[in-house]
Amino acid sequence: MEDFRFSPATVTVAEGDSVTWTNRGKATHTATGDGFDTGEVASGKSTSVRFASAGNFSYLCSIHPEMRGTVRVADASSGGDGADRSPAGIESDDKPGSSPGPADASGRDSASGAGSREPTLPSTGLEAGLLGVLGGVLLALGIALRHVQARNQEGSSATLGPGGRA
Repeated sequence: MEDFRFSPATVTVAEGDSVTWTNRGKATHTATGDGFDTGEVASGKSTSVRFASAGNFSYLCSIHPEMRGTVRVADASSGGDGADRSPAGIESDDKPGSSPGPADASGRDSASGAGSREPTLPSTGLEAGLLGVLGGVLLALGIALRHVQARNQEGSSATLGPGGRA
C-alpha cells in the first residue's frame, strides 16, 4: 500500500501461504475482499491473511475503492488455480514496517498509503479542507466576474437609444 495503490496489484502464492500488506504511505488503507477484511492498516503497520484454499481473491481498499488488487492462490496438488473460495484467518502484527507487503515469487512487496484519517479524494489524495478552500476561491472569482459583466452590460445599454441605436 503506497501512493493510493497496491503494489504489485496481483500477487501469486501457494495454497496455505499468507499474504502480508504493509502500509508504507500516509493514509490509512484496508485490503477488503472475497471473504476477508484486514481492517484499517495505519501507516507503518502490517496485516496478514492466510489463504487456505486455491482460487482468485479480488480485493480493494474500502476507504479508497479505486485501489484494487488480486491474490492468486495456486492449488498445492496441481499447481494451478482452483475455484474462487474464501481465505482462512486474518493475522495482524502491529510492528511498524516489520513485514513486506504481499510478496510474489520475485519478492516484491505491496505497499500503499497509511496513517492519518484525514478525508481525502480517492484519485488525487488532496485533503478535503484544501479542496474546500480552492472551491470557495473559484466561486468568489466567478461571482466577481459575473458582477463585472453585469456592470459592463448596464453601462453599454445606457448609452444606446431605443432599438440599440446611438
